[in-house]
Amino acid sequence: MSQFQVNETMPLINWQISSDTASFGGLHCQKATTRFKGREYTAWFCPDLPLPAGPLKLNGLPGVIVQACDAKKEVCIIFDHIERPQPNNPTILHGPRDATIVTEKELAKLQETFRKDPDAFIKLISGGGAGPKIDIKPGPMPVINNPIELTGQP
Repeated sequence: MSQFQVNETMPLINWQISSDTASFGGLHCQKATTRFKGREYTAWFCPDLPLPAGPLKLNGLPGVIVQACDAKKEVCIIFDHIERPQPNNPTILHGPRDATIVTEKELAKLQETFRKDPDAFIKLISGGGAGPKIDIKPGPMPVINNPIELTGQP
C-alpha cells in the first residue's frame, strides 16, 4: 500500500480552548477540546511553538499539539521529543516520489481487494500483464475493530 498516496485538505476543527495549563516535557501547554470524526478529544498545545499542527489530522490550534487523547482513552498520542533542524541539515518530509495519487475511496477499495484476493491485487497494480504468476497465500488479516476515525461521524 506504500505506493499509493491520498492527498487531502486538513479539516477545519472547532476547538474550545480552556484556561487550564500543564507542562509536558518542559513545554508550557494549554488545554483544548473538540469532537472530531466521532471521538471527543482533549488536546494540550504549546503556544510557545506557534504552528497549527498536531498528530493525525488534529490541527488548527495556536500552537503545536503535544498530547491528544479521546475521552475513552482508546486513542492517545503523546509527543516524545522535539528536534530542531540544523542549519546544514534541514529536515524536509516528502511522500514517495513514485506514488500513485488515489482518493480515500479508491484506497479503501484497493485495501479490500488485497484482503480478499492478494493475487488479484498484484495483477491489478502491475497492469495485469502476462508476467510470472505470484502466488500469495493469504494469512490471517488483522481485524480492524477500533479505527481512529469512526465512519460517518463528523
